[in-house]
Amino acid sequence: MKIFFGILAMLALGVLACRPGLPRFPSEKDAILLAAEPELGKPLPFHAKPHFLTTVTSSHMVDAYYIRVDKILYTVGVERDGSVSLLTTSDPLFRTPEGLHAGSTVDDVRAAGATGFDYENGFGCSAKLPSGWNAGSEFVGEPLICKPQIVFFFKRHY
Repeated sequence: MKIFFGILAMLALGVLACRPGLPRFPSEKDAILLAAEPELGKPLPFHAKPHFLTTVTSSHMVDAYYIRVDKILYTVGVERDGSVSLLTTSDPLFRTPEGLHAGSTVDDVRAAGATGFDYENGFGCSAKLPSGWNAGSEFVGEPLICKPQIVFFFKRHY
């Protein structure tokens, strides 16, 4: 019986050893370097296999890439026609034209001239800034309460 289990174990190890590796989820190290932020509605300045899928709205997902512009990491979402529909970042080095950053508060966002600060299903809480960026925070359960600290920024075109 020991021989039977020994042979079975050797076969299992042989099968696992010959199996190709599982696909690796991309990391920040896979970011594509760009000279400038891509423009919404315009095609990306490169062609590459998408890194993953990302959410543009609660019912719409698109191909996505990690990109890096001036040491700032972004996620960029691209429609089937190749046009950019989402640009988002939570990089601590990022600053909006209004001077906001991850860690700013909802009060800072309002003082910068943001309109509203509302919950959006599947996307958290956000407010539109005069620059065109949206400042986003997380929310807490029921009832839906937006947290006071900004954790990400995004632009969308859909």
